[in-house]
Amino acid sequence: MANRTFRVYGQAYAESGDVSVVMSVNGTQVFSGNVSDSSTVRNGAAPTTENHLWSWDLDEDTLGDLTVSITATGGELCIGPMDCNRVKTGQIIPPSWFQTNVEPYYPDNVSAENQQYIATQLGTALGTDLHAALAAGTKTGELTQAEKDAIRAANRVTDNTTYRRQQEIRESVQINGADIGWTTDAEKEGNWPILSDGDVLTYTWKDFNPDNEWYPD
Repeated sequence: MANRTFRVYGQAYAESGDVSVVMSVNGTQVFSGNVSDSSTVRNGAAPTTENHLWSWDLDEDTLGDLTVSITATGGELCIGPMDCNRVKTGQIIPPSWFQTNVEPYYPDNVSAENQQYIATQLGTALGTDLHAALAAGTKTGELTQAEKDAIRAANRVTDNTTYRRQQEIRESVQINGADIGWTTDAEKEGNWPILSDGDVLTYTWKDFNPDNEWYPD
């Protein structure tokens, strides 16, 4: 599968040279290098300047909880929001079609004609067995979660140029192994971690899903 590119925003300041970052996700290093701008001095208050600092890639099939580690050296790093590409920009079969032609008859009475329509529109991206059953018009019974996921994935229209800001709920946020005391969702999503030279930030990005959807929508 393709990689999804994430862009990290925030601000950084180094008295000389550049702030550098090492970032790992789920135990794998995804970025190591200098941020793109190290000239923004924080004005004593919460940081607000959203410079694009660095980018990193992750297989687009990786969803759910993400374990993140970020180390900053060379100055101060304030980590703001992220966005990513390969988000859903449309659907091959619109939700209204599923609502009219599938939901009232699911799971045992979806017509062969409508099953074949799904197979034709979504093709072999459904997987060999599911595509064959739908193409034959013989699929009955509850879909497994894997089959729902296959229909959802095959029905998504994505591209590499559209980026969408993500809801990033940071759980178990620690700097240098010490909990920083964020307890509310507003804090976990809205606050920017501030790292000094040599600090290590760790947290869990809860329930990452750029689409936040369930079959068929």
